[in-house]
Amino acid sequence: MKKLIVAHWRRRIVNYSAVCVELIILLIVGNILMSQLLPFLQSVQMYNQYGLENILCCTATTSRENVEQIVEEQDAKILWSNYRAEYAISEERLCIQPVEKEYLRRFNLISEEDIQKGTIAVVPESLSSQYSVGKTYTITVSETIGKITFLVGAVMNNDLMFIPPSGDATRSIIGSYSNTILLALDEDDLSKFNLSDIYTLEADAYDVEQIVENLSWNENIITVMSCEQAQEYSNSLELSQMGMPIIISITAIILCLAGMLSNTLLTIIANERNNGIYYICGYTWKKIALVQIISDLFAVGISIIIALGIMFYLAVRSEYIILQKMPFLASVVIVAIIYVFAEILGIFQIKKNNVVEIVERMK
Repeated sequence: MKKLIVAHWRRRIVNYSAVCVELIILLIVGNILMSQLLPFLQSVQMYNQYGLENILCCTATTSRENVEQIVEEQDAKILWSNYRAEYAISEERLCIQPVEKEYLRRFNLISEEDIQKGTIAVVPESLSSQYSVGKTYTITVSETIGKITFLVGAVMNNDLMFIPPSGDATRSIIGSYSNTILLALDEDDLSKFNLSDIYTLEADAYDVEQIVENLSWNENIITVMSCEQAQEYSNSLELSQMGMPIIISITAIILCLAGMLSNTLLTIIANERNNGIYYICGYTWKKIALVQIISDLFAVGISIIIALGIMFYLAVRSEYIILQKMPFLASVVIVAIIYVFAEILGIFQIKKNNVVEIVERMK
């Protein structure tokens, strides 16, 4: 069978080369699209999973006591104060985001028993290889804060986290924090970090937007935004940015499907004479189909390897292109679906061929 596959490829090398080029383009474009689309879908899922529709954040110019009084009048409450992030000295670009332990309780990220153990950390998926759940680590945050020892309590399924911004409350609240560790600290340790002027609120009332409007008129509140507003703004921005990649990806999928399908069917038609010889030699239509399937699979495999190499090269050379596991696997799944669809039609084409007619045409 190996010789048949090699001969099969030699006869159709030009066609298979064209198919490989189409598949490589689809894999690269698909990876770029999926690197934007998957976080978008995960963000929507996170918003729904944690019930953020009643969450607000506001920037205030007064003390927490006054803010509590202001928001209570609007049938809301303060969940926690937001702290400014710091960078670790011991590790490059590692951001430390301190949070109150109420953060972990609100999102049920860690059990209450673990929360009481001391400083508990939540890490994003991208740092899961460096920080394992249940293990203790020590990092140096700054000269004033010093060393902090923490227990890793949870690892996120992705890099998305709910962290209200410490500088501008109008930014998206759900964001990707690939190099950020959430540290849930006790009050004594939290006092070592700098408080921001942003507070996270939870509205008890149904009409969150009315609370936002009422708070915006208060002279002690600079800006206020609901998580729903931030999510809608972020979604519209993400969708507008994905517009062109989506169009290119759909076009690439259509062209790739047409190319893969036409190559498979034309190859089967072109090989009718050879298939007749194989039938005479004792090959069944199933074995003939297997030769076709393996030959096409070989083209798909080569395309995936080349595309992976190109993406890795681009990721190393440019900071704007990131090679991530899930987006690339998603693009591979798209290619696999196209391959399976083309092979199913190819199998039907081989199966319906009349062996006697093929042999008669060979005389």
